[in-house]
Amino acid sequence: MLAMIVDDDILVCRGLQKIIPWEKLGFQETITARNGEEGMKLLLSRHPDLVITDIKMPVMDGLELCKRIHAMSADISIILMSAYEDFEYARQAIRYGVKNYLLKPIDQEKVHVLIDEINELSSRQLTRQSLFKTIYDSQLERGILDALETGNRDFINELFENRLPQMFTGFPEAQNLCVKLLYTLYQYLSDGNTQIMHNSMEHRLDDIIQLKTADLVLAYTYQLYLDIVDVKSRKRNSHALSMADSIKKYIEQNYADPNLSVATFAELFHVTTTYISMIFKEASGSNLNFYITDYRLKKACELLCLPEMKVADVSSAVGYLDTHYFSRVFKSRKGITPSAYRSANLK
Repeated sequence: MLAMIVDDDILVCRGLQKIIPWEKLGFQETITARNGEEGMKLLLSRHPDLVITDIKMPVMDGLELCKRIHAMSADISIILMSAYEDFEYARQAIRYGVKNYLLKPIDQEKVHVLIDEINELSSRQLTRQSLFKTIYDSQLERGILDALETGNRDFINELFENRLPQMFTGFPEAQNLCVKLLYTLYQYLSDGNTQIMHNSMEHRLDDIIQLKTADLVLAYTYQLYLDIVDVKSRKRNSHALSMADSIKKYIEQNYADPNLSVATFAELFHVTTTYISMIFKEASGSNLNFYITDYRLKKACELLCLPEMKVADVSSAVGYLDTHYFSRVFKSRKGITPSAYRSANLK
């Protein structure tokens, strides 16, 4: 798990990092921020499980940070610190879902209280994460990322129309799930695809926060995913058409090469034979091996109409070193032997 300490006093941040036995409490890392705005940016990029924040800070104070975390319905525990013993702060903190309120200065006794609270929060958080992983596991996340990369609209439709509606029972769960889906979407976009999305994650998060029903939140997230999938699908189709055109031109110029095969193009484009076959099929509607054979036989038919060309010469001219094999392939496709085809056309 990850903890974030937000305080404009760097000594407080460093002190809490050192004095709390974070690893024993189940936290692998702690990060710090100097104010609420900086903390919010880290929250969106690093997704901490626990936030310990001061109230009085420049730029954005701790209460505003708590308010935004609460509005996100994010599964984040919050401990609030303040040097001001003011009930109004505590009342607002409770309204924003903060159940742990600690007064500064933090002495040894308060450190023990803080450790106990963190331990309790950590146990609850681990339980919630365990339950959530049964729903939103790494396998599902990989499937989503693969669907985004390949433009698989069918997967996204099935996910949002059938699987996801079964994963929540009310609005808070739906909102929390869609925030997680938003993180996954921008995780994908951060890997060199940011130009696809016109608005920042913060902007999209604000949109989700303002929606008031589970159906609206799910529909909004669904549309974001469809937009990305459609863009990727169009790019993929454009790429497939371009690659298919290149393959066809190469076949026209090299059909006489007896080694011409799917493997030739896989090596040429630095991809697998499965991928090159799939791309060609998508773009042309034809099996690549069949296309190579059909083009060779088309050229063979033209050459067989030349009186000076023997069948053996035609065979080698279109990439078949074995004349008997050429004759079998020709007959299976044309329903007639090369010799018979030649005789009929010469007459």
